[in-house]
Formats: sequence, C-alpha cells, structure tokens
Amino acid sequence: MSYEELILEAYDIINRELRGLISEIDLDEDTGRLKIKLKSGITVFIRYNNYNQYSYVVLFSSQTLDRIRFDNFDDKWEVTSKPNHTHPRYQEGATSSPFSGAPSKDIMNSCNLLRSGDIYSFVSV
Repeated sequence: MSYEELILEAYDIINRELRGLISEIDLDEDTGRLKIKLKSGITVFIRYNNYNQYSYVVLFSSQTLDRIRFDNFDDKWEVTSKPNHTHPRYQEGATSSPFSGAPSKDIMNSCNLLRSGDIYSFVSV
C-alpha cells in the first residue's frame, strides 16, 4: 500500500474509534502525516512513507522524553521485534514493539490503549 492509502486508513479508524475524544485532527495526505489532539491533552502523530516505514508518537506533555514512540525508521536497536521498536516514556533507548506498521491492527491497538487510558502505563513487550 502507498503511504497515502495507509494514512487514509489510519484516519478512518481513528475517526471511528476515538469519536468524542478528539478535539482536533489534521490530515496531510501529501506527506503521509496525521496529527490528532485529544481532549485529554495527549497529542498523537502518525506518519507513513513509501519505504515501508512508520512512526506513531504519543506526546503526553512538552517535558523532555514525555512521549512513547513506536517506529521502524532506525534499524540500530537490538530488539526481538527488529526493525520495529518502541521508545518508552522517559527513556532514550528502545525496547521490542507490538506494532508492525499495519494500520488495521496497529491503529486499532493504539485506539484501545488511548481509549482505556492504558497508554499512560504502557510497558513494551
């Protein structure tokens, strides 16, 4: 799938699954980027490209490292899910990731974590 198709699929899932929790959503099909601001104060950034790379960032605040990032952009981390990995909240390193870049699965799982509040205590696999 092209990054345009991936980002549109992610957009559709988020609009459906997080209805009522979103305060603002910004879709940029041209660059494969999506920015979602939730009423809780969390901001989520989703990005795909045509090199089968993805990034999902959950930004909790403006504090340094107060985020969780799931991606496969850099292949330097020695984790069992390589090249997919997680940059845990308040940590500089990386751990294994439950995500693979497939919106139908990843975005649904992300929505479940956000909707339930489990994202605040997320610990990677």
